[in-house]
Amino acid sequence: MSHPAKNRESETKNLQARPGVRRSVLDARLSIFNAHFSVLQILVHIAYLVPLALLIWDGLHNDLTANPIQEITHRTGKTALILLVL
Repeated sequence: MSHPAKNRESETKNLQARPGVRRSVLDARLSIFNAHFSVLQILVHIAYLVPLALLIWDGLHNDLTANPIQEITHRTGKTALILLVL
C-alpha cells in the first residue's frame, strides 16, 4: 500500500513547471486545509451556490410569489435537473 505523503510529493513534482510544457489555468492547484483543489473544482462549487444566493436575495426583497414554498420547490427542482444534466 502506498503512503499518502509520498503520493502528494509525486503529484507536486508532476505539477511543477517543466520546460516546453504548456499548462492551462485550470491545471493550477490550490491547497486548502491540506486538501488539493483545482481551479475548475472551485469554480463549479461556486456555481452551485449561485441559485441559493438568488433565492436568499429574492426572499429578502419579497420577490417570491404568494406561495414562497412552492416557488422555492420549483426553482430548486429546475436547478437540480439542470445540474444533473451537466
